[in-house]
Formats: sequence, structure tokens, C-alpha cells
Amino acid sequence: LAAWDGSAWSPHEPDINNTGFGSGVRSIIAFDDGSGDAIWVGARNERGIARQPIGGTGWDPVNQGNGLTQPAIAIEAIDAGPAQGVYAVGARGRFGDEAARDLFVYDGAAWSQVPGADLDDPGNIGANPTISRFILDLTELNGELVVAGQFEKIGGQTVNNIAIWNGSAFEPLGSGIVGTTPGDPDVTT
Repeated sequence: LAAWDGSAWSPHEPDINNTGFGSGVRSIIAFDDGSGDAIWVGARNERGIARQPIGGTGWDPVNQGNGLTQPAIAIEAIDAGPAQGVYAVGARGRFGDEAARDLFVYDGAAWSQVPGADLDDPGNIGANPTISRFILDLTELNGELVVAGQFEKIGGQTVNNIAIWNGSAFEPLGSGIVGTTPGDPDVTT
């Protein structure tokens, strides 16, 4: 990690690589979970998510080992609205080879899988069962969570690679996105 001071980049201390969280960061957000502003990072190994208060001196696991024990490909926080919470996409397998199929939500005490978000569930396998299914990115839109990647269905709904989690169910976002592939630009709002 590095910090921008308005004119130059400098290493962010302490270096997350020297804290047991692994070989770097895959995703990063700033979020106040009620205990103060903090930097949250998705580690590139099975340690999951780490958090450091702004001005703090160390990284803390965010309930590591309690639900989310996978590398975190993407994280997003929603601080108001029906889908309020911190979300993370967990990868199964190694990085470079991962299948990002698990979407988790953190309730302040533990991580749990978002209902209907397991892309290996038979209800989420579309017309072509051999196609790879994965989530690439998350973003917030009007208090709801937008989930994007390569999947025909999620939550049993046909959504074509992009969907909205409203806090209780997945819904299509328009007619979806056709032709997403790994390496496509991230979804942003």
C-alpha cells in the first residue's frame, strides 16, 4: 500500500506485507463501521479482510476465520439503505486461478454468505453448465449492492452478468451485460 500526500506517494506504514496478511492487497475501501474511519483491505491470501483505523499503527483481521477464510477479490461497504453492511467476494483456490463464487456480508461480529449468492448452487447454473461463473466486482447504488462478473443467474434470477442485492433478494439490473470476460473494466457508479 502507498499513501498520496497531495504531491508524492509514500509507503503506508505498517506495510501489510509484513503483518501476516500475505503478499499484498487485492481491494481497498475507506469505511466507518461505527468505531471510526478506517482503511479496509482485501488480502491476496486466505486471511481475508484486514482493517486499520485512520492514524492507527497496526492491521487487525476482521473476524478472520469466522465465515470468510478466502482471499478477498473485492470489498464494498454500504452505510445506509436496505443492503447496509460490508461485503466481500471470496475466491476459492489460488489467485490467478480463482473462482470468485462466494459473496459474504459482515454484520460487525461475523461473516456470512449472502443468501442465493453461491454460484455453484444448482439454482444459479444457467443454460450452459460448463461456463465459468464468478463475481468480479461490487459497488453501491442507492443503498443497494451491485454485483458484476460472469454469471447468467444469481439468487435463482436470470440477470446476465450484473444484479442488484436489495438486502433480501437479487434482482436483474436492466437486461444485464452481454459478453463479460476476465479483465474487463470494473463496474463503477
